[in-house]
Amino acid sequence: MLLQDIFINRKKELAEISSGIALGQSFIIIAPRRYGKTTLIKKIAKDIESQNQVIYIDVMRYAHSVISLAEAITEACLAKIGITGKLRNWLKNIDVKLDLKIKFQELEVDIILEQIAANDGYNALAKSLELAEKLALKYNQRWVMIYDEIGELQHLDEQAIRVMRSVIQ
Repeated sequence: MLLQDIFINRKKELAEISSGIALGQSFIIIAPRRYGKTTLIKKIAKDIESQNQVIYIDVMRYAHSVISLAEAITEACLAKIGITGKLRNWLKNIDVKLDLKIKFQELEVDIILEQIAANDGYNALAKSLELAEKLALKYNQRWVMIYDEIGELQHLDEQAIRVMRSVIQ
């Protein structure tokens, strides 16, 4: 079964959110479990991806560690500009770190790598959240970040939620 086959009667929400994204607005979608929030945001992401760089992060997959969430966000952002690979592997390769520092100095990717290596989760998370905005400015594109299941961070700790709120707002 395809996404469009199971997507039922959310045309108003689709239109409102898609229009708002085009205007640069942020959205928080709240509903009880199993109400179709993820299906809705994935449909919106698919609909807007031709005009935007869209990154979808399922926070639930990384809610066990602030560092793993920072890594996932950074890797997803870098993948959008053609840099792929696991950050943990990059940390072992000095040539890669130097190359990133030279090519992307203003983006502070090297600082994110250093914070991840030092297990400095909150600062790495803050810098990784800022990375999409820096990339959008550098490449003159609109980037849309989708954080699904962000409420799962409450099981990790409140500081991670505070960091995300302060940077995202």
